[in-house]
Amino acid sequence: MLACAGGSKAPAPRNLIHPPAYQPGRDQITKLAQTGRWREMALAAHRSSDEMAAAGDLRGAAIFDYAECQALFVQFEYGKALQAALRGRRHALAARDYSSAASSAFAIAAVYFTNGNYKLTAQAADEMMRYAQIGAPSRMIEFRGLMGAILRWKGDVPASLAQFRMALEEAEDSGDTEAVATMREQAGHSYLLSRRPDRAEKEFVEAFRLRTLFAPSTLGWAYRNLTVIALARRDGARALHFSNLAIATLPPRLRPNILYLGRAQAHLLLGNQLAAFADLEKAVSISRHLRLNLPFGDEIQIAADGGLQVIYSLLVDVAGKLYEETGDIRYAQAAFRAAQENRAASLLTRVGAGEAWRQRLPETYWTKLRQLRREEIALLRSPANLPSPELVRLRAGLTELESAAGLDLASPNPALAGERQLRRMISAGEALITFHLGEQRGWRWILTRDIFQMTGLPSRSLIAGQVKAFRGDVEKDLPDHAGKGERLYRLLFTGAPRDTPMWTIVPDDTLFQLPFAALVCGHSNGRPVYLAEQTVTRLAPTASFFANGSSAGSKRFLAVGDPVANRADPRWKPRPFAGFPWFRDPAAVDTLELPRLPGSVREIERCLRVWSAAHPAVSIEGPRITQAALTRELPHTLVLHLATHVYQPPSNSDSPVILLGLDAGGEVNVLTGADIAALTPAPALVTLSACGSGRGRLAPGSGLLGLTRAWLMAGTRSVTASLWPVLDDTGGLFEAYYQSLESSREGAISARAAQALQFAQVQSILEEPLRSRPSRWAAYFVIGAI
Repeated sequence: MLACAGGSKAPAPRNLIHPPAYQPGRDQITKLAQTGRWREMALAAHRSSDEMAAAGDLRGAAIFDYAECQALFVQFEYGKALQAALRGRRHALAARDYSSAASSAFAIAAVYFTNGNYKLTAQAADEMMRYAQIGAPSRMIEFRGLMGAILRWKGDVPASLAQFRMALEEAEDSGDTEAVATMREQAGHSYLLSRRPDRAEKEFVEAFRLRTLFAPSTLGWAYRNLTVIALARRDGARALHFSNLAIATLPPRLRPNILYLGRAQAHLLLGNQLAAFADLEKAVSISRHLRLNLPFGDEIQIAADGGLQVIYSLLVDVAGKLYEETGDIRYAQAAFRAAQENRAASLLTRVGAGEAWRQRLPETYWTKLRQLRREEIALLRSPANLPSPELVRLRAGLTELESAAGLDLASPNPALAGERQLRRMISAGEALITFHLGEQRGWRWILTRDIFQMTGLPSRSLIAGQVKAFRGDVEKDLPDHAGKGERLYRLLFTGAPRDTPMWTIVPDDTLFQLPFAALVCGHSNGRPVYLAEQTVTRLAPTASFFANGSSAGSKRFLAVGDPVANRADPRWKPRPFAGFPWFRDPAAVDTLELPRLPGSVREIERCLRVWSAAHPAVSIEGPRITQAALTRELPHTLVLHLATHVYQPPSNSDSPVILLGLDAGGEVNVLTGADIAALTPAPALVTLSACGSGRGRLAPGSGLLGLTRAWLMAGTRSVTASLWPVLDDTGGLFEAYYQSLESSREGAISARAAQALQFAQVQSILEEPLRSRPSRWAAYFVIGAI
């Protein structure tokens, strides 16, 4: 939230009340704003907007929508603030009032910026400037201030300072002292980013002087900025002094989390761990409230995960060190709770919404989703591989529609109840092992029904180096992989209960890239003993990701594979002239002319033969593979097996796509992450038998982004995927996998899938010589609900 903004909150919408003179609500709302009665102001503005809209005065409605956004923004109710701003933009555009539309776009951008999503901020700001060029708003101070903040985020400090100087001149000419102070503070943060603390301090001190003389009610942020400069100079005493003043100046309900974060950092500089711990717990408490008031859009939620991770991660470190020093189990419990509370919270939000979010979306959402798919395909075919402006606009549009749905984000989170309740939810014979990797220290927790244990680990960089080296050796089948795997096993799992049949592992950061199954836990008869031979392992995005209900019902198996991946494939039946290059787009480059997957035919046949012995099983192959055909077959499907290509553009690492084949016009059909997340109903189990199907961008707090997360968002309880490209095979591993899965009857589907994968991996290890190589079986993992 506010921690996302790098210590500088976006300018709140200001000076918004310019309704027509006949507007009855003008005086009331102005008075409420002047006295800081924000909740009453929001209600009054909403009521006035409805009255204006009913009377046909859409310009007046837009102005009051903007006033409502202002009141909600100040109270950190960002979800409702965004809804008000979106409504205001809609009213303004309907009235062709582009000045008000620009102001609404500014408010939208301010919400995005404050919550750390700078890509969406830039998109909204571009829209703001387009409207401003048409509508010629009377004031550009706030607009230029926002553009300066965006330029700072992009790393162009000189350009950002130029924007702040222009805004500062206009503020001085208009006599708006508070705006002058705000622009000086924004310039100070740019100077701080460019490592000019002296100049930054000069700007902060001047802003403080102006606020003291002319706007004493706004001194809280001035003290916060002085805290920032003191922290940058590592002056703990001054930082503590200014942070105390910042907290004392603002009323409790308007204190942001970063005020307590700053005071905690000051305490740490002074060596006071206990005081820092207390302040961090306050910051987390505020963050918990803020999260429930976020907009619903997934991109916004992911950005919030990353921004809040700063607070949660510091609390984990402080609590962990206090536990090591005192042995007091309460600190270990607090560290565990903090590590889990922000873990994949964005995923939990979407999954917790169930069908409600789909039902509340307008038809335009699905239209934009289809348009987005076309742009994603164009991106895949583009030599530059850079997102088009239209693709960026569509993604922002989908986020706005999701946010406008107005869902209640409050949902139960088992981790919040504490580790004791969580331990009662863990199955007998199972250990839950969770990790947190920090810059200075890492931490590991082991939970069973009888055990709660916390252990310190080395830093993220040290572990990341070992993971990268080990994984590289496993992929290439280099002989030294065993030694590296044994050292990494001892580092991560010393003290773990080896007699426990199943480990549920909640990775963090680089550990999502680790082939856990290939870790070496010992030697026997001169060969390494792999973790897959000793223990069933499954991954979970968070310790709070518990399955709801059972997987009883349909046992249907659906296999999809052997797509038509190039025009040389004899199965491709083009439309007339589609095969001739002069009838095709000359700008198109056939970057997706991929080879056929002949092994996938045999793989599907073997998997179908195993499953169909006791349950229904069908397949979609070759030119019959389309999104429409897949969507028709998904209802009442328990298991979906996809033996297709997965393509991941280098510049778009969190948006890999599943290639379904070429249509009759020679254009590629794909299934994007957004398509998958919107699917309903989703199969209980999805197997992605494709090269690197389990890869994706690692986002702080949110974890692994990519196809596995998209399926979990859709409601799938377990996904089996791969970390790296595996040689197209005849399906022996998956035949063993489904033999084990089909014969199992008890337990959650993700546990059964993990057991089945272990069985298949052990079968591969026992085969000689080719299939026993770790590169052939260790790439696969299971991730899902606990």
